Amino acid sequence: MVAPFFVFFVFQPFYSELYSLRQQTVEIVLDTAIEKAAVKGRFENTEIQEMKDTMVNVFHYTPNEVVINATQAPTSRGNYIEGSLSVPSGQLWVMPNLFSDNSNDPQFISAYAKQMSEYLPR
Repeated sequence: MVAPFFVFFVFQPFYSELYSLRQQTVEIVLDTAIEKAAVKGRFENTEIQEMKDTMVNVFHYTPNEVVINATQAPTSRGNYIEGSLSVPSGQLWVMPNLFSDNSNDPQFISAYAKQMSEYLPR
């Protein structure tokens, strides 16, 4: 009877750390892309593809699992561009359904960023 508790307490910290690292990666990827997009005044296909490629190559998500919403209309200086990036959270518990119902667990890891545009139209 002690074995399930031992397994839980030994391996659960790794799942928690993995979730935290994924969350930080999503935020860093989005922040890096929005800095590039702010100079251009919008998210171009290159920034969107870089975000998608990073999430596919680093965490092995399929391209369909990576959801990106971003300002693609040209935005002049003084206005804001926005972007969001979401990926599935994956398994959060070493033994799902053993201690609690998993219906309240987050299904996605998401990040949102808003930054003022630096683009000067000519």
